Amino acid sequence: MDATNMVYPDNFFDVVIANQVYMCFPKPDLFIKELYRVLKPGGISYFGARNKYTLWDGQYHLPLLAFMPKGLADLFVKITRRAESFTASYRSFWQLQKLCGDFVIKRYTPKILNDPQKYNFRSLAKFGSILSLFSEKFWEILEPTLPNFIWILKKPKET
Repeated sequence: MDATNMVYPDNFFDVVIANQVYMCFPKPDLFIKELYRVLKPGGISYFGARNKYTLWDGQYHLPLLAFMPKGLADLFVKITRRAESFTASYRSFWQLQKLCGDFVIKRYTPKILNDPQKYNFRSLAKFGSILSLFSEKFWEILEPTLPNFIWILKKPKET
């Protein structure tokens, strides 16, 4: 079904997982509005999101794609045989915050980087002793430059 026009009634879900999907929509704002609509007041969404300003693209496994003009990015993914065109609609940290502005946003990325073991992030836990050298405040400051964001979006109880 089209996630920008779901068949579910308003206020239907308690929890929605939206992991690394916002960028798959040509108009991510329509997806976020629909996510808000189908969540019950007080409902939450696990929101994993890729940063527009990442140096390595995790979807296409190529460098600097989001920095390129659309035509050049299309050509790059095509000649490297990753896809026929570059279809991701990435947003920056600040653009995503604005896009999700109707939600209460709980940012977990700095918490996870500060203590990956606590959050069971096994791939990061092996770097835990290095990551924990930096405070959570450090990671909060650095967060807009990180490749991925992990947020919990909560629909306010009063809408």
